Amino acid sequence: MKFMISFFSPKKLCLAAFILLAAFVLVWFTSRSYTDPVVREVSMESDKISDPVRFVFIADLHENVFGENNRPFYDQLKALDPDFILIGGDIINWTSEKDAYAVEVITELAGFADVYFSIGNHEIEYLRLRREIEFNGLNRNNSSLTLVNTDENGFIRKIERAGATVLQKSWVDIEINGTKLRIGGAYEEMRSLDPDNPKDTMLPGMYAFLSGFQDTDSLKLYMTHRPYSFLGKSGPSSWDIDVVLCGHEHGGQVVLPGLGGLYSRERGLFPKYTHGVFGFGGTTLIVTSGVGSDAEPLPRFNNRPEIVLVTIT
Repeated sequence: MKFMISFFSPKKLCLAAFILLAAFVLVWFTSRSYTDPVVREVSMESDKISDPVRFVFIADLHENVFGENNRPFYDQLKALDPDFILIGGDIINWTSEKDAYAVEVITELAGFADVYFSIGNHEIEYLRLRREIEFNGLNRNNSSLTLVNTDENGFIRKIERAGATVLQKSWVDIEINGTKLRIGGAYEEMRSLDPDNPKDTMLPGMYAFLSGFQDTDSLKLYMTHRPYSFLGKSGPSSWDIDVVLCGHEHGGQVVLPGLGGLYSRERGLFPKYTHGVFGFGGTTLIVTSGVGSDAEPLPRFNNRPEIVLVTIT
């Protein structure tokens, strides 16, 4: 009898209750971070807009599936009634054995909106494993990404046939509700190492590409997977771009109340610019926490999958 009373003492009961509550909180907030997408609305104004433009931006799907056959996710996006959809890379995991997920997602989305896709680091590694690109890292003497497999069975060709416009050091000009837009994308860094002489200090081809991209009176939307590709060196002050859209950081993976995202593989603990909307002169930077996650050291926590709905008026 004394043993029983000792075992169920108030202190031990409180400790057990605390452990159970902590376990519930961990499971709940982790589960929601993979299964319960939230729509984040971003509103902007521009004198380049004649009538409102409304588009969805998503990134870092990492082959995440919501509900049966991803149907709830597709229905959620369709209900937003976007003029077009931007996908900012890492739709697949580099370890994937096949690209069926990417083809299916793009096929579904292209059924109700135009889709524009910019590659992320997982697509790069996936393509490297299959010898579909040449890529030796980003450095001053490297021409960076070169598509070497133009076969119809290659990854890029498959998602293009599924309905995506792939933007890699390229852009397209479109018109929505009387408003002209230029949508571009590239994985490479936008930075200028020397603001006074960027042509000789950037990756080969990027100076010409970005110079051409910004040379328009249209509203300019630009996707680059990693925020650092825009933020590095004098990137924010070098280019006349209205909106830059990024992912990659997964919102800091673990989001702590009052402190924000916990870490970045590239920039350490509690880095800036892992999630949110930021102003740099005439450029607005939008960083999404993304829809999924690959095999990170920590799971997503308190970090719901994010769909960004942008309205520009």
